[in-house]
Amino acid sequence: TLNAALNRRMALELSCQVTAYDLALPSAQRVLFPHADRTIVPSGNAAAADQQPILLNLQHLHQRLLGETLALDSSELLASYQLLSDLQKDGAAAMAAGQLSASLTPPCDARSKFATGEPLPAAQQFSTDPSYTVRAWQGLVAYLLMDYRFTFQP
Repeated sequence: TLNAALNRRMALELSCQVTAYDLALPSAQRVLFPHADRTIVPSGNAAAADQQPILLNLQHLHQRLLGETLALDSSELLASYQLLSDLQKDGAAAMAAGQLSASLTPPCDARSKFATGEPLPAAQQFSTDPSYTVRAWQGLVAYLLMDYRFTFQP
């Protein structure tokens, strides 16, 4: 349907732009990623202590985008963690095999403010994703934005 097609396109375009932009900001200014950043790589083990910032951020994204209050050990939150981990692992493997580059291309990089095109301060800009973590987060955000609850929240 037209609604589904519009939702999908919006999710794919915006997730790319807003994720990179938000991750470029200082953590205190972030709207989507107040707990995690692009240096924390999902290990696949959600119970590991170093994965706590990722789980807290997933909890935050589910609340902010879908209006869901989920426990850190809820099956839905752990499924989102698994998706993020799988996206990162598959992307990193493709990069290691020479199938993908570490480069992020516009508009999926963080060189400018997505809404205005104004350049970000040089210290905040990035255009590479050597661990495939940024692109994994972009995929996860797209997944959440395509959820019917995002579009049809009361």
